[in-house]
Amino acid sequence: MIDTEILLDKDASSAGSTKLKIIKKLTLIRMFGYNLATIEKEFSELDYDELKNFTLELGDKVIKNTLISSGSIDQYKEARAQFTSLISNLHQFFLVVFSAQLLQFYTIISDEDFFPQASFLEFQQFLSKNAYKFGELSNNLLFTEYQLIKIYNNLIQFTENSHQLEDFLKNAAGKIHLTNIKNISKQLTIIKDFLNKSIIEEPDNFFLHYLLFACSYTFAKLFELQFIIQEKIVTDKELHDLIDKQEYCLKMAKSALESIEDLNQFYTQRNKEPIKGLEFCLGQSLFHNFPQKDLAEIKNHLLELLVEHTQ
Repeated sequence: MIDTEILLDKDASSAGSTKLKIIKKLTLIRMFGYNLATIEKEFSELDYDELKNFTLELGDKVIKNTLISSGSIDQYKEARAQFTSLISNLHQFFLVVFSAQLLQFYTIISDEDFFPQASFLEFQQFLSKNAYKFGELSNNLLFTEYQLIKIYNNLIQFTENSHQLEDFLKNAAGKIHLTNIKNISKQLTIIKDFLNKSIIEEPDNFFLHYLLFACSYTFAKLFELQFIIQEKIVTDKELHDLIDKQEYCLKMAKSALESIEDLNQFYTQRNKEPIKGLEFCLGQSLFHNFPQKDLAEIKNHLLELLVEHTQ
């Protein structure tokens, strides 16, 4: 189910009627699992121009929300221009899939109960409370990215407060944090399994490999935090197991970056555009959510972390 009020003008204009029609079609297609036959039935050639306009408008709202709110007007203009170019050249099937996921994601971040600063645990509670509005989210790539970013930021906060962790297991606040960490571990496993399956089905999708990198890197951060928490209360063998798990995740993150490099070379050599999956970046760079925006810089950072593990 989609809350259409956040997307439609209050008057009963023809534009509002067109949007409502598109929203209903996209919601139906998403519920049927992006079935090609359903897409062909619901969208005629004439509908695609309307769908592009709807997608551009919706994408513009999300880009504004993320960039102008941080004061980056020039970045917003650049991202909007790039996003417009990507959507204008997107294959019809991929346009429908992306539009449906963008609509679902926008419904979440526009909800009156949505709180951007919420912890991951609070965010899960928000999703559970409003599940009847949002529908099944497990295969939404924009939602998956948002979850990974929120999880990683939570883990960073926990790690930065590691000087307080001696009493971590002794008080109510610590128990809440532990519950959060357990939920994070469970959700990361679900995301990892989903991404591995999706990459088998779409090995040429840039965004999927980026998400797998982000998931693996976040998993490594989780094991680092678990090491800090458990260093004084578990055996040396258990600590070494955590170190090995972190190293494995860093290697998986490095492998995902190498897959992105291979795909970049593949698309460049064949001069193929648009690059599959880049529409999910909303006109921004693939690594716009990371301190290092350049793939080479991120790869060097991973190599440094792996070297530390061997010392």
